[in-house]
Amino acid sequence: PRLQQAEELDETVLDNLTQLGGTAFVEDLISSFEEDSERALRDTERALAALDYGQWHHQLHMLKGGASDVGANHLAQLCAEAERIKPFELDTRLAHDRLDAVRAALAATQTALSAYLASRLRAEHS
Repeated sequence: PRLQQAEELDETVLDNLTQLGGTAFVEDLISSFEEDSERALRDTERALAALDYGQWHHQLHMLKGGASDVGANHLAQLCAEAERIKPFELDTRLAHDRLDAVRAALAATQTALSAYLASRLRAEHS
């Protein structure tokens, strides 16, 4: 699991943010990311169902930015790949496949973020 976590999350980003803003700041950032990313994923799914390219692109762009903020580089990369879909491709298997990849990476990122927080909290209290 540790190797998988490393692939999903660049912990040095969070470590640097902890040094700059403290643990509470990073906990708030992760909490906000989790809420915002769930909303963005839901809205991206709705955009795909409605074939709304503007919303598809906008929500993926927001999710990509949030992922970068917390060091979730793999998720950010997959969002960028999904963003590059052309409007006429929205009604294809490619769009669904890209969204499936984003969804899976988001779940893995959330698991990695939870593990990161748990390990940091253990380290602080030991």
